[in-house]
Amino acid sequence: MSRFLLSALLCLIATAEIHAMPSGLYLDVIASRYSVAEKKIEDAYKNPDEMSGSDLAVMCHIYFKLKRYGKLAKCTDRLEARIKAGEVRHSDFLVLASSTTPLPDTLRAGAAFELGDPTQALMLARKAYPLITEEGTLGIFSPASYKIELLQIMGIAATLTGRRAEAEKYMALLETVDVPHGHGQQWKNLKDVALIKLSLALGQHEKALEYLSKGERNTMSRMLGDALLLGGDSMSTAYDLPKFLMQGKALIETGKFDEAKKAISAMLNHKRVAEYPDLLWVALEIRGRLAEKERDGGGAIDFYRKAVDIIEQQRSTINTEASKIGFVGDKQAVYGRLIAVLIEQGRANEAFDYV
Repeated sequence: MSRFLLSALLCLIATAEIHAMPSGLYLDVIASRYSVAEKKIEDAYKNPDEMSGSDLAVMCHIYFKLKRYGKLAKCTDRLEARIKAGEVRHSDFLVLASSTTPLPDTLRAGAAFELGDPTQALMLARKAYPLITEEGTLGIFSPASYKIELLQIMGIAATLTGRRAEAEKYMALLETVDVPHGHGQQWKNLKDVALIKLSLALGQHEKALEYLSKGERNTMSRMLGDALLLGGDSMSTAYDLPKFLMQGKALIETGKFDEAKKAISAMLNHKRVAEYPDLLWVALEIRGRLAEKERDGGGAIDFYRKAVDIIEQQRSTINTEASKIGFVGDKQAVYGRLIAVLIEQGRANEAFDYV
């Protein structure tokens, strides 16, 4: 019954005129067509200062997914102002209401982590977590979605800042998060992704592979939704891509390089991989290292260059110099390997472009 209701709801969303949201926007988000969704919402709202808190919540989510850090900072500030003015829910004609109160700091915590500041990320996530209520279980911003996002941020950030016992506590909490059936296809699978990420951060590579081996949850529900609504795209993109990446990482750590290459290549060949720039540069860097192992210097250079291009594109969206430095800080290895391989290949003149 829950699968039928989910499919019926998605059909209504696809065909109905929804509040002020542009036509098909929710389906674009579900299908990981974030660039399309960004254009639609920006075309629909020429002045973000006039947007409702409900609509700003969706815009901020899209900016976070695309790593538009400058736009995200402004969007979360606007959203927070709307929340303080009493607009504390995301609601729509056909979408059940859910709380947006934890959203600004949830997104800020994710951005702080990606900008190389795990201490700030941990502080913001700790601030957001107590704001989660059980309201909106079946809404877009559900309690389960907040818990999954925040617990993985807190767990990984705690690990990086030397708080292993605290990270293990977050891991235990994450394992107990209940995802309701009516909202569950993507988030049940995204919970597995979060558990894999935190396992890798804690150095538990075999445990990560164990979670990966469980496969997809609620496959029939996803297949039906894909076939009816998503025009060749899939709800599974949101969890398939990080799974490919983490599978590749875990396989490398366990010395299974050929299998790792297959996992990373599957990710790089996915038609929506460009919608996930934070994952894409990492996959390209791993593929570059694997090319080096195969003594393919030219291939390694190509992969490293593409990774650097994505990093620089993301860096250009950051407003402050301190944040730019923090963002690049944990990515220096990519630049270092690119320079080293260029020199090894007798192309030292090109290496100067990356110093």
